[in-house]
Amino acid sequence: MKKELGVIWEKTFKRIVKKLTKEYEKGFSRSNLQNMRQFYLKYPICQTVSGKLSWSHYCEILSISDDKERAFYERIIIYALMKSK
Repeated sequence: MKKELGVIWEKTFKRIVKKLTKEYEKGFSRSNLQNMRQFYLKYPICQTVSGKLSWSHYCEILSISDDKERAFYERIIIYALMKSK
């Protein structure tokens, strides 16, 4: 059953990627959609997201599962960006 759901999800995901790419052309690759999903899961709507970090920064730190550790690295990146200006 679990394997069947995986196959169904894979087919559905491929259709979504294909449809979005056809409609919008760029920005909806498989990896980018997976990053968007991770972003959504890690940063619920009720949580404020810093406008100081780029999408690339978020993609790098999304792999950190611990919320406190991820927040620590967010602050480190923001500090480094502010210091470099």
